[in-house]
Amino acid sequence: LEPSLVLDVAGARVSAVAAFGALMRIGGRDRLCDQLYETLHLPVPHLLLYSKDDAVIPADLVLSFAEEQRQRYGPSSVQLEQFHGSGHVAHYRHFPEQYRAAVDAFFDRTLEEDGGGGMGGGGRAGE
Repeated sequence: LEPSLVLDVAGARVSAVAAFGALMRIGGRDRLCDQLYETLHLPVPHLLLYSKDDAVIPADLVLSFAEEQRQRYGPSSVQLEQFHGSGHVAHYRHFPEQYRAAVDAFFDRTLEEDGGGGMGGGGRAGE
């Protein structure tokens, strides 16, 4: 059965998103995420693309993570870009210009702060 056919049934998408969101919030996910951040974190610049319409990763968790990183590594260690009206991993599909501008600005700022040598010798891919 094709999942998109099920999700096209009236009310099914809303119910599926709500159920998935509830499942993601139970079972110690917060503790697991904290352990992963502590174990795997690298002190590198972060670009966090998020939306309040994301049912998988709530905006408040993104903002909390950003604040923790800023406290650890300084205010310029995190750049946030909020999208309005797009769900999880759908920002580029709905807002390609905003998405590209955020990524370009992030690379430009990061390369400038790094002196142009830390991410492939300067410039963006394809330049």
